[in-house]
Amino acid sequence: MNFLFLIKQILNNFPLVCAIVSLLFCQFFKLVFESIKQRKIKFFIFFSPGGVISSHIATTTSLTLALGIKEGFSSGIFALSLVFLGIVIFDAVVVREEAARHGEILNKILKEFLVKKKLDGEVFREVLGHSPFEAFWGILVGIIVPLFMRKFFF
Repeated sequence: MNFLFLIKQILNNFPLVCAIVSLLFCQFFKLVFESIKQRKIKFFIFFSPGGVISSHIATTTSLTLALGIKEGFSSGIFALSLVFLGIVIFDAVVVREEAARHGEILNKILKEFLVKKKLDGEVFREVLGHSPFEAFWGILVGIIVPLFMRKFFF
């Protein structure tokens, strides 16, 4: 199989392109937002979880809507993707937010211990999940991208 033919096929895959565009948009937005907020560019933020606009939710929302547009809203693949989207939203808002709270509490305990023992140590990540506000913006981006892509590119 020709490599260029493979690339052309991938770029013509409407649901995949929408999902990738949503992911890249959210991660780039997060990089810009956090760089302005912290007044310093930290490129690792592009690859970090959590924060403004849930890229996981935007990606799966975009994929789900694009599959519905392309394959039909009564198709099995749309139903599968919709269930997957529900799981991703629940995980991002409820499960990972709770894990972030656990990390925050464990960090307080760990810092007290390390200070008492005069030791250095790593702390747990505290930004893992998303607030409902961040999830809402992820859903909104996930809806807008396929509609925009369908109107102007596909």
